[in-house]
Amino acid sequence: MQVGSRANWIARLRRLIKQIRSLPLSWFCAVRRLVLCVLRLKPSICGSQKKNQSSSPFDKDNVREEHLQEGMQSRFLATSHEAPVVLGSTVPTFLMNTLPSPEPTPNDSRSVLFKEFGKGDDRADNERAVTPSQTAPILKPINPQDILRYDRKNKIPKAKEQSYKVPVRDQDTRRQGFTDVPAGWELCVHPEGAQYFHHPTKKIFTEADLRDSKTEEFILSSLQELERKKSQVQLHTDPADTELVLERLEETMDNGTIGVICGYYFADTRDKTLFWLEEYDATSMLSDMVAQVTEQHMQLELEARFWYHYEIFPNHRHYSEELVRELMGILLHASIDTMTSEESTSPYKWQEMQNMMSFIERAKDIGECQGYVACAISRLMGTFVHTRFLHLWGTRNVRLSRRERLYDEPERDRGLLTLFRMIYLILFYAPGKYVDALEDLSVDGIIDLHLWTDFIERLQAEWSELLLISVDIPSRVPGHTGAAQVAIYLSTVASVGSIIIGLLLIRQHRTVSRSNAHQYLDYKYDSSYGYVSLAVLYSVPYALLMWHGHIFDCIVFHLFLRWLYCSFQSSWSRPSFSTGLGLCPRSNSGIPPHQLGSNRPSSSPVSRRSLVPH
Repeated sequence: MQVGSRANWIARLRRLIKQIRSLPLSWFCAVRRLVLCVLRLKPSICGSQKKNQSSSPFDKDNVREEHLQEGMQSRFLATSHEAPVVLGSTVPTFLMNTLPSPEPTPNDSRSVLFKEFGKGDDRADNERAVTPSQTAPILKPINPQDILRYDRKNKIPKAKEQSYKVPVRDQDTRRQGFTDVPAGWELCVHPEGAQYFHHPTKKIFTEADLRDSKTEEFILSSLQELERKKSQVQLHTDPADTELVLERLEETMDNGTIGVICGYYFADTRDKTLFWLEEYDATSMLSDMVAQVTEQHMQLELEARFWYHYEIFPNHRHYSEELVRELMGILLHASIDTMTSEESTSPYKWQEMQNMMSFIERAKDIGECQGYVACAISRLMGTFVHTRFLHLWGTRNVRLSRRERLYDEPERDRGLLTLFRMIYLILFYAPGKYVDALEDLSVDGIIDLHLWTDFIERLQAEWSELLLISVDIPSRVPGHTGAAQVAIYLSTVASVGSIIIGLLLIRQHRTVSRSNAHQYLDYKYDSSYGYVSLAVLYSVPYALLMWHGHIFDCIVFHLFLRWLYCSFQSSWSRPSFSTGLGLCPRSNSGIPPHQLGSNRPSSSPVSRRSLVPH
């Protein structure tokens, strides 16, 4: 019996070994991972083998076995006391309903990832969080102007052949919305057409495409890192009045490689300002400001950037009667101020502001489409608040007149000023008018855009009139030599030069719009002599036309003197000084000009004989 029982055990053992050998390698990897997880070791070997095998084609049985392997691993990890692993990132879809949902531990990222950014409801299980990575994303404070909405260079390939078939529409067919949007998020479309994602419960905005799994993972891991930093800072803000914006950015790292970082900022809807979790360098906001900025003054620019935040994320905003009344009051005062004073600091003309008021009065009747209203009102509010910031509104040194200069101007170079006075004399003092106009446009580096538009329109009209007035006289008149012919050449060159330079200036200034007027004038400005060089360039067509006219007058006066001098001369014995100047043409035979028509050439026998053919 003992021998038989021993043989049976040996036979069973052989069958077991044979069955184990028939099992696929993935089962051994799964068992190894389970053992290593129990021993709190890192499963790196089998994981690397799986990654290497993922690129090779599998049949359906192997794929099914790997899904089972991942399901067993995820189910075991969910019930262990290790670092939490989110099921949505590792468990296959067809096993999600069969595995029990684990209870979140106090350190579970799903329970704290969104709780501090919103009202903290029980929707955390519906959010798709990210598995904690070895390196946390880099967070960088930004402001709304750093959102790359208008600077994205997305290129799409052209279709070689268009083909699309509209399906049959029945009573059950409805207009389909956006698909593949993560749970809890809404895909919004800006009135201009740009897409952005909004989490209404947590009040989070981002322009990153969360439909891409890697981008979603990056944004959620950035949220987790932001929550960690927020726990270290005591913020006295109400989550109901706080909005968070995340932006996926690419920057050059210290080692020269291109890395992905996450830009962020918070918007306080109650105080109409921005804030961050660390000290923020706001130097980029002060590009138009020369004076030393105080904290009270800086709040105006922060409010202007806040309104830009409202402008680029407007769809969920509701109609605010208080905000509309405030904007109507600003427009009413600015329009009356512009109508009654030429020194108004308003950024618009009074006719434009009257049209704005008529449009805003109809905002309440629009109804549910308040995203359009919020975008328009936010843009106007941001423009007026930024204008207040530039004119030091609310400070002791406020600029109350458009032409008032608050900063000390550097001393001009006297040598250059003497040179420019000589150039003014050559150009008939035309640059002085343009210098005054340009300095009136740009006061302390602040450009009045509607005055700039009027100035450019007047310039182009003036150059067009000069082109019509410029008349080219014949470059050579028979019988005119000496000083008269030189004057004709100079007059022609001045006329053609006025036409060419006028055309070039008209063509160049058609491309200088209101949006880049500041860059254009800042490039042409020099601290030593201001806008004198630009004014000289503007004066060249007018000066050349004036020189053309004066030279033409000199030619007419020269011809008059010639006629007058030749009328009182009856004979010429030898070449005179006036002949050298071209007042009277010089004859080779010394015969006076009035006798040239009566004398006939002599017909000598020699000349006749020379005409007879031999």
